[in-house]
Amino acid sequence: RVPVAQPLPAGAGTWRARAHDARGALSEWTNPRPITISDRLPSQLQGVQTFSLSLNVPNPTLEQLGLQDARVVEWDPTAQQYRDVSQLQLGRGYFVRAEPPIQPDLSGAPITSGIRIALQNGWNLISHPYLTALGWDESAIRVARGGETRTLREAHQAGWLELYAWTWDATQRRYRIVCDPRTLPNAQAEIPPSTGAWILAWQPCELILNPTTRVAAGRSVQPMRSGQWTIHIQAWAGERFDEATLGVGEALQAVAPPDAPAGSKPLQIRVLRGAHGLSADIRSPQERAEWTIEVAVAPADAPQTVELRLPDLMYLPRRVALTLYDEQTQRALPLRSRARYAFVAPAEGGVFRFRIQPERARMLLQILQPTAQGGRSTGGQFTLQATLTAPAQVQFEIRAAGRTVRTL
Repeated sequence: RVPVAQPLPAGAGTWRARAHDARGALSEWTNPRPITISDRLPSQLQGVQTFSLSLNVPNPTLEQLGLQDARVVEWDPTAQQYRDVSQLQLGRGYFVRAEPPIQPDLSGAPITSGIRIALQNGWNLISHPYLTALGWDESAIRVARGGETRTLREAHQAGWLELYAWTWDATQRRYRIVCDPRTLPNAQAEIPPSTGAWILAWQPCELILNPTTRVAAGRSVQPMRSGQWTIHIQAWAGERFDEATLGVGEALQAVAPPDAPAGSKPLQIRVLRGAHGLSADIRSPQERAEWTIEVAVAPADAPQTVELRLPDLMYLPRRVALTLYDEQTQRALPLRSRARYAFVAPAEGGVFRFRIQPERARMLLQILQPTAQGGRSTGGQFTLQATLTAPAQVQFEIRAAGRTVRTL
């Protein structure tokens, strides 16, 4: 037996019931019936997070789902604003504010068939209704419009909707981009169950999902093609951070979705492109590879140190070297040897701008045509020569039998 307050262990089992009356008489047990306990459903909701139905619940009111003590809102794509709800629907995503934490009451039949989700112009907060993660595969996901069905990529090329989606990271209180890694290497490639996701549509259409869509093994980390690269740039203030993506490859400009109903953000980082602030800006090889980064810092009780970090510089192609320019101090910082840069924001906060651009190839420090001349004809003396692509000090190391015998 398991106490009522204790969650049942995950797995398949059976259940039966019997009744007793006021006189203590007992009925016979009912015939056993199958039951499946899933560990993929949220057992607790706390703070501000997204939520969605991953089961076919007969009457999904807030009271039926144990959410009556939380505030639950959905996005109205027509009014482009949040609104409170009293009942949930399959295919829609929701933001839940639960303070103090609550334990939802989730029971129903798993959904094993495909689903069509209507998208309207603008931002749509949707969800998939499955107990497993949905792979964001642009060749497997389908989109329908006007009697025509296309793949996600084809629908994007036709101008129906964007290739990417966004999910909410409740721990970091920020959005994470979801994209097929073939288009955006190292992006999050799946939408977890029981969460919401933002999609930007340019035409009314239907998103067609099915529970068999997965990301192929090895696709979550996609190798970059020759001449292409992407990196993340993060802004950290204490334990909070925000992130943007930039690079060179298949052109992709990703706009961040509406702010979550989670209060003010301590900081925000965007890549400026014209008048737009982007969360991802991948330039084609034919475009100018230069990005303007804007960091907005909210007011605080005291000045705070903000640190810019580029955690995956090590994956840059060898011939790509980036420089960070601080437009406030006019300082230039080569990033190949240092992937962090700190500045102090005053207590009143503010907006700070930086530029990132690759150095020209001729500026990259390289040693060309190293040669050694000499030997017996010069009395055992050798002359070491090399050509440098930029002014620098040179260190020569002479090795013999696997060890260093001379350093010059």
